[in-house]
Amino acid sequence: MAAAVLHAYALVWLVGWLLGPRAYRHRVGRGVLLVRNGPLYRARIPLEAIATITPCRASVRGEASLVVGDGEARLPARRRIDAWIELHEPIAVQRPLGEPVRVRRLAIAVDDPTALIAAVSAGHDHVGARRGHHAFDVVVGADLARDALATS
Repeated sequence: MAAAVLHAYALVWLVGWLLGPRAYRHRVGRGVLLVRNGPLYRARIPLEAIATITPCRASVRGEASLVVGDGEARLPARRRIDAWIELHEPIAVQRPLGEPVRVRRLAIAVDDPTALIAAVSAGHDHVGARRGHHAFDVVVGADLARDALATS
């Protein structure tokens, strides 16, 4: 019985890890770009700290989570990076097993870099690219509500 419970618990974590990039989308709101890579990694970037966002479609091999090096961090999803964010000032990338990492460049995966750039330029609310209705919208809604309560 205990083995079955542990197995079910492990499956829940595995499914959550696999669905993380879809459920935890990047978004713009209240003067902040919130960049996330699943439930484990996140960075709150004030819009005025962003120097440029440059689209760049790149495939990364063997990297599936936060990769840090020389003042920059990469947050690939599905083994790809779609945009580089250059910053005027260092920001903290939070990670689950360690102190936050301070970086001045951040590479992220995003379905539509052009839409993200437009949202950041306009400074209005935007939640990741949507391609039709997903069952994950309930999870995204709960996450948005949690972040709204945390920042208010």
